Amino acid sequence: MKSIKTSALSLVTLILCFGLLSCNGDKDTQTPQNDQYDKWQTFNQGNYSIRYPADWTLNTNGIMGAKFFLLAAMESESDKFRENINLAIEPFSAGLDEYIDVGIGIASNFLSDYKVVSREKVNDASGEHSVMVMTFSQGGQSLKTEQHIWIYNGNAYILTFTSSPDSFDRYRDVAGKILASFTLK
Repeated sequence: MKSIKTSALSLVTLILCFGLLSCNGDKDTQTPQNDQYDKWQTFNQGNYSIRYPADWTLNTNGIMGAKFFLLAAMESESDKFRENINLAIEPFSAGLDEYIDVGIGIASNFLSDYKVVSREKVNDASGEHSVMVMTFSQGGQSLKTEQHIWIYNGNAYILTFTSSPDSFDRYRDVAGKILASFTLK
């Protein structure tokens, strides 16, 4: 079993990776149009599933150990950052609070301007999990994330939405629907 610090460091690495992978061009202020939930795609795996808009791109190449990431459609040719959602799974059998506390400690040492905006426990169809909103800077770019973390069957499941701070609220509705569609089996 990985140590708590090793697991939490993996979490920080994934946050950084997906922040960098999503950089593209300037952001305009168009609102994402993904209200046709009946036309969404479903990505099913043996132990989880998630739904996402048809205009988002699913990538399962396993980069940086992520099981998948979803990239929002480019808003314009000059789009600098593509909002994204990714999932990491790693062995972990201690408690949820312990995982979160160690992860916050490590993130505050590795990410510039790191701040936990909110943190709460939620109970839903996939069980108890933590929901955190965080801001930080990386490589001169400010980012904002919403992260959902479950400890389930000896693994930590880390589902993260990453956005530029300016676009976070505009994507919150569609990202929230995607995050809420995640189901552990």
